[in-house]
Amino acid sequence: MKTLQKAFRFYVHSNIHVAIAVMVLTHITYLKFEIPAATSYLYASFFGAITAYTFVKYGYTFRHPLSVTMKYIWLCALLSMGIAFYYAWQLPMHILLCLVPFGILTLVYVFPVLPKTCSLRSVAGIKVFIIAMVWTGVTVLVPVMYLDTYLPSDVLIEMGQRFMLIIVLMLPFEIRDLQYDVKELATIPQQIGVFKTKVLGSVLLVIILVTELCKSQLDMQGVVNTGVLVGICMPFVWTTAKKQSEYYASFWVESIPIYWWIVMVVVQQLFR
Repeated sequence: MKTLQKAFRFYVHSNIHVAIAVMVLTHITYLKFEIPAATSYLYASFFGAITAYTFVKYGYTFRHPLSVTMKYIWLCALLSMGIAFYYAWQLPMHILLCLVPFGILTLVYVFPVLPKTCSLRSVAGIKVFIIAMVWTGVTVLVPVMYLDTYLPSDVLIEMGQRFMLIIVLMLPFEIRDLQYDVKELATIPQQIGVFKTKVLGSVLLVIILVTELCKSQLDMQGVVNTGVLVGICMPFVWTTAKKQSEYYASFWVESIPIYWWIVMVVVQQLFR
């Protein structure tokens, strides 16, 4: 039992779980726009996410002696970086160029741009929006570039929906971290309170559902998928509290994209 617990903790803390969430959100875009499966990009996004999130979450650990667990986490990240570069090397040049801005944004989010300056994560009020922007770019905008077409209205709507979804998924983390975040961060719960943060999350979910009805290629399958997503997210928004179980946000909330992907695959089979 202890071995399983240690394995699970490593799975979560080494960012493998969140990387799976990134990968399935990318595959959801493939399914929605009938993009030919680009496995190299899927693998690059998965291993790249492990690397990026390790630097985001644990970059500070270089200032201190590393524990055994942390050494394994960094080893996993370094191996993932190598594998991510291997798959990125197989991507078309225009896909790599589209990824560059989001890579730069991730770097300046973690590291100070200039000496004696702070990183973007320390700038008041923008942390959640930077994360949402990167996730939207990596899981929607870049995959759509495989179509070699201009951005139609449906893609723009999808990008808006994905941006709002990532913000909703970040809210439980923001509420959880209220007891740790300094006031200067000006997070959403710090500015409007916990209850209004939950209301905001609910409003965003309703907008996601309504905008699904505005797509030019509207079909029942898409409406069902989006309705299920909203139905999954809403309870998590309203049951979020400052004091959470250890894995409420880092496992269960981050599992929502995986639940959504499973539903989409099942619904797709039913509508055939």
